[in-house]
Amino acid sequence: MRSCKSGAACLLQLLLTSLLLTGLIAALLPVPGQAETPVPYRAPVDAEVIDAFRPPMGPYGPGNRGIDYATTPGEEVYAAGGGEVTFSARIGPAWHVVILHADGIRTSYSFLTSVTRRRGDRVGQGDLVGTAGGQFHFGARAGDEYIDPSALLTRDVMPEVALIPIEQRGPQSEARERRGLLGQLGGALLGGLSAAAGVTDRTMTWLQRATTDAARGAWTLTEWVAAIGWDYAYGQLMQVGIQLQIAYLYLTQFSPAGMALYLVEQARRAWRFQEGQRNCTPSDRSVPPPARTRRIMVMVNGLDSNGGEGRLLGLRPTALGYADADIIEFSYRGGRTGDVGAASGTTVNDYSPSDTHGDLRDQARQLRDLLMEVRVANPGVAVDIVAHSQGGLVARLAMGNDGDRFDARLPEVTNLVMLGTPNHGSDAATANALLGTTVSGDIVRDAVDVLPGVPELDATSLGQLAEGSALMRELDDQPLPAGTRVTSIAAEGDLAVASLNSSLEGATNVLVPIRGPRAHTEMLSSPEAHREVALALAGMGPTCRRVSAGILLGEAVSWGTDSFGVLAGAAAIYADHQLGMPPVQPPDLSDALGVVLKARRR
Repeated sequence: MRSCKSGAACLLQLLLTSLLLTGLIAALLPVPGQAETPVPYRAPVDAEVIDAFRPPMGPYGPGNRGIDYATTPGEEVYAAGGGEVTFSARIGPAWHVVILHADGIRTSYSFLTSVTRRRGDRVGQGDLVGTAGGQFHFGARAGDEYIDPSALLTRDVMPEVALIPIEQRGPQSEARERRGLLGQLGGALLGGLSAAAGVTDRTMTWLQRATTDAARGAWTLTEWVAAIGWDYAYGQLMQVGIQLQIAYLYLTQFSPAGMALYLVEQARRAWRFQEGQRNCTPSDRSVPPPARTRRIMVMVNGLDSNGGEGRLLGLRPTALGYADADIIEFSYRGGRTGDVGAASGTTVNDYSPSDTHGDLRDQARQLRDLLMEVRVANPGVAVDIVAHSQGGLVARLAMGNDGDRFDARLPEVTNLVMLGTPNHGSDAATANALLGTTVSGDIVRDAVDVLPGVPELDATSLGQLAEGSALMRELDDQPLPAGTRVTSIAAEGDLAVASLNSSLEGATNVLVPIRGPRAHTEMLSSPEAHREVALALAGMGPTCRRVSAGILLGEAVSWGTDSFGVLAGAAAIYADHQLGMPPVQPPDLSDALGVVLKARRR
């Protein structure tokens, strides 16, 4: 250290050092004025506690991560403390609200029939949050830890709120707030779900009895709506309508009377693969070289694809005779992607997997607009469309949507080749839709969503892929475009879309020997599928092969997936019932169901 040259300099240096040390110490020590003021809390309802806080032994064990009150339908629920509403939405038929308080605690108000607050609203202690049903659940979280709400109300044992991470003290995205709330409810519901899954006979007996009791003693729709309010009634009608619709599909398969009709339909679908072999191409015959006539290939990817990846480029379109300037990958944001092909005269947009989750009708309109741009930029040039999974449905809708399918604004589409397309819906999507009508099932879906490779299970497009959905019924009534050769290629062991669900009347139906858990995506890189695409584009029949074993495997996949859907859906409905959800008995829907289904189609 340098020595001071004068007494004044030494005094100045000592003063500066003292100030520096004082500031450092002040920064390290807590400041009394910044200490958190405890937030006062009060009970959200004046009702009897019927189930106290019982933390589960494990993440999937039985328990109760909150307090349940025996409320009466329509009873008002108030904010336990002041704060900001970070979540206000339906999960299943009921409403749920989460409030973030100044001390970092989140309180939740669950199974409400109506709400008066929306995300972003500020509330004070005692402000009205909504109305309860027959049972109300009150929860509390300190960061990721679920705490006993009674500790907030009595101040006997306060949680260590100072340990809540800074990043969790502010409002999170709506998805993260929802995930935290589902975890709050999951301790009890997942335990009930696992217990219900182990008593299949009891579950099915209860379902049969509940259906009979509801038909005998149901309220009128007017009385029911007056009792709980239209907002809640509409949500529950929607859920019950979907449940009844899917239950009907399963009954036609698993009941003795319906099984005959089911087997007849499956036999028709299987026969189409046999019919495809009438004009088959011997396996030792090579595909002819591509025609010299200029053609444009439009590729439409499936669910959860990513723009610019070129999933369908494994088909080697340049080897099939398409110039790089004539290769177009459809963008789910409209137009084409910028990293695939070198086509000009069309809108360029990249897209992310989330863009594939929207309404397929909207995507079809965007594809139709792209085809019109292609025609304007390339007058007189024919187009071939090759599509994977839901992309095939988007293409079918685009070619017959919004008016006359002979629209002169569209280019001539010579071929439509679909790979793994659920032309009759997906069994897995049907099971997923049934689970989504229950709170228990929604919690399970939310837990599965975090697994790699799993799409967003509450995506709109995935719901439209369920058997019997309004979109699938619309496609059933829509004829295939005249003048276009349509080919549907299915993998024998496709678990995502059972092969018989790809069978399509009026198309050339092809079955390829691809099996395994990833058959749905591996078919895009399979030499067998590549050959079938090339044969279809050349106007030739599929490769000659025996398809009987593949048909039986496809039926086994479909049957197994539907069996899982029945058991999982019944267990989820039973678990909701055992745990008091929904909070009111639904009415007789015999007259109202048609209105609800029409509203869904709109």
